Amino acid sequence: MESFEDRVETLFKELEFAFQWQRPSILLASYEKEDTRRKVNFSLEQRLLAINHPLKQIRVNENRYDIPLILSRRSDRQEVVYSIPHLSRGGGTEGANAYRALNIRRELLVDYHIRVLFWLTRKESISLSRHAPDFWAFRHLVVEYDNPAQEYQR
Repeated sequence: MESFEDRVETLFKELEFAFQWQRPSILLASYEKEDTRRKVNFSLEQRLLAINHPLKQIRVNENRYDIPLILSRRSDRQEVVYSIPHLSRGGGTEGANAYRALNIRRELLVDYHIRVLFWLTRKESISLSRHAPDFWAFRHLVVEYDNPAQEYQR
């Protein structure tokens, strides 16, 4: 069973290769505890800063739900890794606007070589696969942090 640090290292290595080869990286991380998400973000952020690539959180809400479009228009997209939690806050029927935007505009993430980490609760994972099946198949890597036996212990 992989340790917490091993799973953070898996995310980091994927992102490091994405920068090295100037390619996109669409990562999904499942979690249940907000504290776990914060710890992973902090650990990953420290590793990314060591190679001069900041981690920036993007907030999703009813007015800011079209994540591919938003990220494709950002001037810092070539150097930054985006961390995006709470897709379910994207508004629309069943909170599905953000999921549908990912499904429709997923190619923007690849075309603009965007490196992004989407944080998903179990419920959000189900909604994403239901409302954005093409995006779900489009992802590069999934890392799970929701197994209590694997939770990070300080």
